[in-house]
Amino acid sequence: MAEAPRGTAAPWVEELPEAWLAVPLSHAGRLLGFVLLARSRAGFKLDREVFDLLRILGREVAIVVAEQRATERLIETRELHAYGRRFAFVAHDIKNVSGQLSMLLANAAEHIGNPAFQRDMLLTVRASVQRITALLARLRVPEDAAALLPSERMESIVAACRRAGAAPLQIESDGHSGAVVMPPAAFDAVIGHLLDNALEASPPGEPVRVRVRHEGRRLVLDIVDRGPGMSPEFIRDELFRPFGSSKREGLGIGVFQARELLREAGGDLLVMSRPGSGTTMRLMLPLAADPVAPRAAVALSA
Repeated sequence: MAEAPRGTAAPWVEELPEAWLAVPLSHAGRLLGFVLLARSRAGFKLDREVFDLLRILGREVAIVVAEQRATERLIETRELHAYGRRFAFVAHDIKNVSGQLSMLLANAAEHIGNPAFQRDMLLTVRASVQRITALLARLRVPEDAAALLPSERMESIVAACRRAGAAPLQIESDGHSGAVVMPPAAFDAVIGHLLDNALEASPPGEPVRVRVRHEGRRLVLDIVDRGPGMSPEFIRDELFRPFGSSKREGLGIGVFQARELLREAGGDLLVMSRPGSGTTMRLMLPLAADPVAPRAAVALSA
């Protein structure tokens, strides 16, 4: 700490004619900056006590500045982490859309002359464009949670699977219509990821079964396939490990994302599987309100 001598200071100091003392802001052995003080209106002697006081004040200010910078870096890191997580989820969703379009193109060679297929193809392409647009929007602003009826959204998923020419898909409902609170796009992503895995694992012609039922104050949705199944060790050590995939083109984030999205909505994902006996993915979500009186049981198929 010293007076700023004219003629030897930095050029910008010459632009501050009132500058008198420079108080360094040091923290953890690093110089963060300094504070320039104007000359005091009342004259006093710059003795050791004054310098000790200014040194203490400089250290206290430096601590505040360091804490503020650390907080800003922490906020930026959290925002980047959240953005990176959303980006990974969106990339996985786009991969699923690409798979649906690829399946559509594979069927087009055989059915392109069918007017009904042409209409379904246009609907599928339009829905894919809308989904990709919505996914890109999620990178900017996460979607808010809303009350939704799972049975109704499942009907649209069945229709999309039918248009894309996916493997047989059977849905059974207990007839209740309880609502859950979850971002609609997140619900669709969970169902889409798990259905894609089940359809891919199922043998040709073997349907994937989806059972929707209400137990007390929660919704239980089972996705059942007759694929090769998984060992307990794989479920425990590998299935929910992000970015670790047994598929050559897989991102290894679908099941992990599904569980995370369900947990954010107050639910969870359970896996029941044995080698050679297929797999049941059980989704559980709290109901927003008591289920209404049951309608007739509903069975849909695609």
